[in-house]
Amino acid sequence: EPCPGRISIAPIAQSGYSHRTHLYILGLAESHFPSPVSPDPAVDDEDRARWSMPQRRERSQGDTAHLIRLLGVAHHVTLSAHRLVLADGREPFPTPLFSQVARQTQIRPLWQRPMAQRGLGCDDLE
Repeated sequence: EPCPGRISIAPIAQSGYSHRTHLYILGLAESHFPSPVSPDPAVDDEDRARWSMPQRRERSQGDTAHLIRLLGVAHHVTLSAHRLVLADGREPFPTPLFSQVARQTQIRPLWQRPMAQRGLGCDDLE
C-alpha cells in the first residue's frame, strides 16, 4: 500500500494509481521494453490460444499502452534506461518507443547521460 513520504515499487501495469507527484520508470532499454516477444518454454502460442491466455505479442502491446497511460496521468516523469550491459561492456540504446513518441508528438525529449564516475562501484569483472 503506497504511503506518503515512501517509495512504492510496482510493475508498470499496476503503476500510476496512487497520484504521486513524481513517477520514475526504470529499465526502458531496447532489450527490455516493451517486453521482448520470445518463445515461452512452458506454454506455446497454440496452447495459449486454446486456453484463452494472452499471446506473446499482446504482452508488448500492453506494456506500451501502460507506459502511454502513465505519461498521461503523471505530473512529473523520469524515464530510465540501462547505461551499460555488464556482460559485454556495450551501451544499449533506449527503447525504440522513445523515438516513436518523439516522431508522433513532434516533441524533442531532453536526453541526459549520467556522469561517468569511476571507482564507486563494482562491475562484472570485480
